[in-house]
Amino acid sequence: MPITESEVRVGYNETMRALGLFVVTNEHSIANALGNHVAHMRKAADEAIEAYATATATPEAKAAQDASLMTTNGLLRSAEIFQQEAAKAQGILDKLNELLEQHYESEEQ
Repeated sequence: MPITESEVRVGYNETMRALGLFVVTNEHSIANALGNHVAHMRKAADEAIEAYATATATPEAKAAQDASLMTTNGLLRSAEIFQQEAAKAQGILDKLNELLEQHYESEEQ
């Protein structure tokens, strides 16, 4: 028997309520995990940039790395990926905090 649009809507609403309850119940753990992920990704990006700078700091080091462009290009690309991941996680954390603030404001009224 096919699922009706009404049943889909009810299922979606129940899922959103359950997700909301989970987030409110576990907000500190979720925020902590996201914050740790942001910090880890930023640190990894900084380390990759530092490694790239070291690998290209002197003509000798650069010449040694030129034999393996994979290394220097890989470090830069890794740094970009880590920075993107940190920005994404920070955006999610910011949105979570905004939604929780709205939730608690609505509870007070």
